[in-house]
Amino acid sequence: MRRWTGGGVVLHGDDLTVALAIPASDPVAGMTSMSIYREIHEAFVAALSMTNGGVRLVLPEDCREGAACFQSPVPLDIVLDGIKICGGALRRSKAGVLYQGSLRLKNIPRPAIVAALACESAQFSIPAQLESDVDCLVEKKYGTPGWNNLR
Repeated sequence: MRRWTGGGVVLHGDDLTVALAIPASDPVAGMTSMSIYREIHEAFVAALSMTNGGVRLVLPEDCREGAACFQSPVPLDIVLDGIKICGGALRRSKAGVLYQGSLRLKNIPRPAIVAALACESAQFSIPAQLESDVDCLVEKKYGTPGWNNLR
């Protein structure tokens, strides 16, 4: 799948995928991209540290190049005992900032992560019309080879 935020190839499966939409009216949206990425990943580290010792942000010596996201740690990604467990990417627009990330870890403390990332949260139920609109977009654009092979 090609993500709006770009980034390396991610083979999803047992990971937790995270999307955060930060409206332009939020002060965080005015921060630099690196500062936003750091803020989000520091929140992850704080939440994960409660149950996983050794969780930290990537250091320069941890960085490696490659096409696959989880084989290529970059600054401010998250590692556990030297293995990358979380990475993400940002996209800015006039409406705000979109963060998309992936966390690979067993026994993810979801309530702690939610509490670290948001002042409040709510369960979301997908309306039938939105489901229909998504299906249409996948068929006509986002599911096509032309879109997915564009890099």
